[in-house]
Amino acid sequence: MATGMGIKQYQSNKQFHVVKYDISENGETVTVANTGTPIDGINIIVPPGAISKDGEIFLGYETGKFLPTIHGIPSRIVLVIETPGITNYENPIEVIVPLATMEKDWIGVAGYKIDKEGQLEPLTTISLDKVSNRATFVTFAPLKMTWVYY
Repeated sequence: MATGMGIKQYQSNKQFHVVKYDISENGETVTVANTGTPIDGINIIVPPGAISKDGEIFLGYETGKFLPTIHGIPSRIVLVIETPGITNYENPIEVIVPLATMEKDWIGVAGYKIDKEGQLEPLTTISLDKVSNRATFVTFAPLKMTWVYY
């Protein structure tokens, strides 16, 4: 498991906003495509009722480095999800990420929120599909996140 129980596992650097989408309390599905950035291929599903008012969602990435204290193989992608004025979701939003095709077979993948101290906190994984190379995680709040292969 990648969690460090108080051990710093990630060193932040610069953040980049890539796309902004309008989101509705009726639900939205957004896809990052053709941006030439590490977050191309990521889908976000905001289900109906997840937010109590219409708003915006900013998706971006952060450069930084994973420290040797992490276990597993980091994706090396740090996704940043921001929803200004909306700090919690009534229902979880789904974050669907493309997975790497690696020479070495991995047996699993886990998603993690990266907290302000650079520690990894587990996210709930709701699906892992090695055929389509996609994993789906859920969150009840905006976050900075990554995933690790095992």
